[in-house]
Amino acid sequence: MKNRVLFTVRLLLTALLLAGLFAFWSPAQPIAHAAGYSVLFDNFHAETAGNSDWVISSSQPDPLQQNANPQNERDWTGGISAWGVALQQTGRYSLKTNTRTFSYGDSSNPLDLSRFNVLVLPEPNSLLTSGEKTAILNFVRNGGGLFMIADHNGSDRNNDGADSLRVLNDLMNNGGAGSNVFGIQFDVVNISNENPSNDTPNPDPILQGSFGTARSSIIRAGTTETLDPAANPAAHGVIYRNSASNTGNTGAFVSRSSYGSGRIVAVGDSSAIDDGTCASSNNCFNGWNDPAGNNSILFPNATDWLAGSGGSAATATNTPSIPTATRTPIAVTATNTPVAPTATITAILPTATNTPLAPTATRTPLVPTATPTPGSGSQQLIQNGGFESGSSPWVESSSGGYETVDPARPHTGSNSAYLCGYNNCADSIYQTVTVPAVASSVSLSYYWQMSTQETSHPYDYLYVRVRSSSGANFATLQTVTDGSSAGNWAVASYDLSSYRGQTIQIAFAATSDSSATTSFFIDDVSLISR
Repeated sequence: MKNRVLFTVRLLLTALLLAGLFAFWSPAQPIAHAAGYSVLFDNFHAETAGNSDWVISSSQPDPLQQNANPQNERDWTGGISAWGVALQQTGRYSLKTNTRTFSYGDSSNPLDLSRFNVLVLPEPNSLLTSGEKTAILNFVRNGGGLFMIADHNGSDRNNDGADSLRVLNDLMNNGGAGSNVFGIQFDVVNISNENPSNDTPNPDPILQGSFGTARSSIIRAGTTETLDPAANPAAHGVIYRNSASNTGNTGAFVSRSSYGSGRIVAVGDSSAIDDGTCASSNNCFNGWNDPAGNNSILFPNATDWLAGSGGSAATATNTPSIPTATRTPIAVTATNTPVAPTATITAILPTATNTPLAPTATRTPLVPTATPTPGSGSQQLIQNGGFESGSSPWVESSSGGYETVDPARPHTGSNSAYLCGYNNCADSIYQTVTVPAVASSVSLSYYWQMSTQETSHPYDYLYVRVRSSSGANFATLQTVTDGSSAGNWAVASYDLSSYRGQTIQIAFAATSDSSATTSFFIDDVSLISR
């Protein structure tokens, strides 16, 4: 049974104060919104020129003004409305359409890229300005996801001399950051008809994601990409032409890469996103649901990965399945004297006594049992990764007023972090660490477990994130949902070497909806630098 504890009124008022402060937008990093992730679909670079109609809705910038609860692609008007509706129906996405010049860090622009997690360029047909290219590259470098969709050579919809191949290659070569910065170049070709299904032999979050498993796509007059790992070692193919090697650098139809803290996906044909519901004056067909491809799975999965909700596959252990734990919220006891919020948070108090849960001077944080002991030249950066010394130095928060460090279900030792387990939950726990600049490698690992009462999925989520020292999201490493493998402890690991020399937060945050509870558990967190 969970320890039932009360937050003091001062903690609640402090939380309200902090919530007010966070309402003021900061352009430092792409931000997560109330719906989870925010996606901007571009319509300022001739995406509706000629026969193209690559918009999610005729209501711009906000598609919800057309229909606030779309049930199918015809509830929004646009040739790629099916893509938008698929994201909207998850409840995890906030969608907008861009109708102006791109900027990054301009607080006067309500569509500034720093307000979004993902930017979609669906076959742009006019060249980006120098300032726009800089804005996009800064957006990706600082953690944004970029989705580039091209078309065949000569598909110049507005007859300005620039088709999507030239527009996107120009972004990657002439943005002021060097040549071929993503390690991906669109090929100047026209492939008339093919159903590429030559997948990478490795597990891939674009092929296996929360929307299902995708194995193929379609080309109906499109192109491919050539990869250059020498320019960017992160570039690799996901789906190749059937005549190409699925581990090679040529003939990739779907590819992905990373740049700075951000991610990139490239696809060679807009026919794959066409849902057949374009304006009557245009020539369109339903490639989204073409049975030769899995585009209705592939593109939402790729959006998830770009938004940061993908992650490396976790390896499950054989721990027996455990029933969902219950967690009863306790009302906060109010006093009649107003308490002014302060910059500090009063310690969490147990119900049994009035003694604050502060660690004593002789209470040394313990390294979790399952964590590898750092060898010579190694350093364990996480303190109290097994939560055996209570919450310190972790910082915890619970919308239901619960202590998150709890003995209900440890992986090893006596405690673990217990998030949610009640409805309308918003629980989190994080620790701030400084990664040595001289480290040759930095590896994060942790164990997680989930149990749920949900029978349809997904509604409840656990996010594992790397954040700045001020709490801005750098990357979402993993998303566990109520549809993930339940009942077993699983281990996940990630390379965080790109954060050398930075002070970061390792954060675990969970949310749930209003029915059918889900419990998430974290234990044996380790961050080792070598």
